[in-house]
Amino acid sequence: MRLVPPLLLAGLVVLLLVALNANRRVSAGDVRWIAGTPDVPAAQADVYRRYLTRHRQHRMVGGLLGTTLGILLGLRWNMEVSLATVLFCGLAGVLVGSLSAETYRLARPRATDGEPSLRTASLAPRPSLERGRTVVVARALLAGSLLLGAVAAGAGHVAPLLVALTGTAVAAVAEWTQSVVRSRRRPVLSPEAATVDHRIRSFAARSLAWLEAGVATLTVSQAIASVPASSPPLALAQTLCSLALLVASFVLVHRASPQRPWSVILRPARAVPSGTGAGGAR
Repeated sequence: MRLVPPLLLAGLVVLLLVALNANRRVSAGDVRWIAGTPDVPAAQADVYRRYLTRHRQHRMVGGLLGTTLGILLGLRWNMEVSLATVLFCGLAGVLVGSLSAETYRLARPRATDGEPSLRTASLAPRPSLERGRTVVVARALLAGSLLLGAVAAGAGHVAPLLVALTGTAVAAVAEWTQSVVRSRRRPVLSPEAATVDHRIRSFAARSLAWLEAGVATLTVSQAIASVPASSPPLALAQTLCSLALLVASFVLVHRASPQRPWSVILRPARAVPSGTGAGGAR
């Protein structure tokens, strides 16, 4: 009976999030953004639409499961729901959902008329996937949280170190997914389909980098908040710093989704209709 209130609360949160995301469909603006061009052929648009739909579904399910787990853990052991804990578990779930989406395969049509099979890997060189400085900054933040945790553990406080280790483990999921994106075999495709494949990989790499940065920022925020404050001024500074990093983590997670131009956001866009074929890029 002690688990009934947490389950009810978790159920309400799940229903709310599902209701908020039920009508969210891939729009023409989303497709134009990931394609990098305003004119997208129907077959290529179908690939982008299926990819974005799959990612949103996998990430939403992962985020819901992670959020529910955070609520249950907080109420079961601490008898309270911590926003930072719920967000942390939700981010971890989103990363696991991203890994699931990247390792999942869309159905590939069989080769016909002597064409190369889409299950045959292409040996053509791939364009590099630029992750910029986002991953470097994320790794630096995680290293800083580990250092803070080690210092706190030396003083007899192990909570910051546990937070840092947990955040590093979650970020490792993002790094693993990045590796999957970079090393996944690319089948023998037409030049147009190869371009679509590269655009999808580039988006996945950037999105995962922002998610990893969000996890790292949230880890630092939690590590700082878990350090016992020795004076009221230090406690105030600690709280303000943690809140600022918490807001920054929200912003970073938002950056992981398609960022459409304001002209597209302000102008209603039609949902992209399903096409008949996709060229087999994904």
